[in-house]
Amino acid sequence: MSAIRTFARDIMTNFSYGIEEIGTSLDLEASKSLIDCMIDIKEKPENFKPKLNTLNLDYFGLKGKQTTVLLLTGGLDSTIAYYRLLEEGYENVLPVYVDFGQPYAKKELKALDALNLPYFYFKDAIPVWYDGPWEHIIPARNLYFLALASEMLVDGGEVWISSVAGETPNYGGDKSLAFYTQFEELVANTTDKTIIVRCMNEYTKSGWVKWFLEKALLDNLSREEKIYILKTTVSCFTGHGHLNCGKCRACLRKWISLARNDIACEEIFEVHPYHGANALVEEYKNRIHEALTNEDFSYFTKDRCHDTLSVFKKFEQNLES
Repeated sequence: MSAIRTFARDIMTNFSYGIEEIGTSLDLEASKSLIDCMIDIKEKPENFKPKLNTLNLDYFGLKGKQTTVLLLTGGLDSTIAYYRLLEEGYENVLPVYVDFGQPYAKKELKALDALNLPYFYFKDAIPVWYDGPWEHIIPARNLYFLALASEMLVDGGEVWISSVAGETPNYGGDKSLAFYTQFEELVANTTDKTIIVRCMNEYTKSGWVKWFLEKALLDNLSREEKIYILKTTVSCFTGHGHLNCGKCRACLRKWISLARNDIACEEIFEVHPYHGANALVEEYKNRIHEALTNEDFSYFTKDRCHDTLSVFKKFEQNLES
């Protein structure tokens, strides 16, 4: 498919869903002029302003220079990962947002813009059955993300993916340490590059929120400014609405991590996660009980167990009072 036809396909797909982002390898000035002319009609949605990002890494001055790629989604974990890399003095970092047609892309892109985070927008429409038998899991999603990121590291380097402790088991799943190691070996055996996958498994999600609030200097941002950043992130599996839905697994995990750090956040959810995701609450209670009883913390770490139970207990006590 030609670059121009790909450009047209992406415009048709994105603009029709109200997504203003477009990535292109074409000349940006000429492309912008063409788009401005094309959508200068009375039917254009109010306040619709297309944003063009080049797919040509030379434009970023990073071709052959970037040594780190951060997979950035606008979610809580990847946003904290972005600030962690700043805090640790990483240079030549390329944050990448991958739009493969996920129903919640529009929410995530709006969050990234609201957070004013820089990112490289990559569009690749992939037909995925989102309501299929895998529930919220998209098979090979992280494999695709890591493969794309490794291609952008011309001479090798680090790929950061923001899986945290309590969600990063030693084995099993595409957030496991074994999976990351196997990916590194696959790249080493099939290319001449060395790729190192880095994750965020030093702390739980709640622990990273605490780190962000208490230890990240970040140009002397106040606690209130940091809380605004955390609450502006979007971690939600649902594409409809403007807020976090409050019903999915991602929303429940986000609420737990914020509530554990005494951040009032009910207003960022369409329904309160304790109620909206009540079936998941009961599932978590059962899994945590098994983990504590059997002292098996291979998936739910001990810290995650205590974080989660503490939030549930405090919320239930407030309901009773």
